[in-house]
Amino acid sequence: VELRVSQPMFELSLLRTPTFTGGLISAFSMNGSLFAMLLYIVLYLQNSLGYSALQTGVRLLVMFACSMVVATIAGRLSSHVPVRWLIGPGLFLVGIALMLMSGLDASSSWTHLIPGLIISGIGSGLVNPPLAATAVGVVPLHQSGMASGMNNTFRQIGIAVGIAVYGTLFSSRLSSSMRDNPAGGKHAAYADALNLLFVVSGSVAVIGALCAVLMIRNKDFVSHAPPTPEPASTVPAAS
Repeated sequence: VELRVSQPMFELSLLRTPTFTGGLISAFSMNGSLFAMLLYIVLYLQNSLGYSALQTGVRLLVMFACSMVVATIAGRLSSHVPVRWLIGPGLFLVGIALMLMSGLDASSSWTHLIPGLIISGIGSGLVNPPLAATAVGVVPLHQSGMASGMNNTFRQIGIAVGIAVYGTLFSSRLSSSMRDNPAGGKHAAYADALNLLFVVSGSVAVIGALCAVLMIRNKDFVSHAPPTPEPASTVPAAS
């Protein structure tokens, strides 16, 4: 439909710009890895470790505090550093952090997650500010709203697909762990299933990081500065 209408809401020709497509892949990877995994981290803290909703939220502040501080710095750096060197390394840090959170077992406490939460907060803080600028920075000003909407759409698709896929993997691994090792109990099976999700989601973030570094290019950005007015011509005064 979008290919046939005269004024599409989703201009598919924008996908020909590598930086724009790289930004969409990065948006999908960011939300499809860390932010989709937050659901399962919350379930682990509440259902397996027995924390209340408030206690769980307080523990996740470790990640969000780091993200807030780093995002402030990254927002300022984005005008001086090529954005791919913020988005790519940021996603790579998110991937490493998620994999670092794996290794849970029946005796693990929430402190096992702290290093990964800190690193993932730093990584997401590096990614989010320049990612929004990448979406609108490579299109003409009149298409900036469309570009921002497409970027947000890929974010939502990423988190929706991530939650659905991880849910399938989690359920399957949980069932097989309970069947193969009934003596381990629910906590061991829960940890084993979550370990699989950490590895898969971390791989998604790392792939997104590679795409960001390879596809996002400075030369694709367009200037949105208003044109400089020409100096008024001087007319000699009549004598």
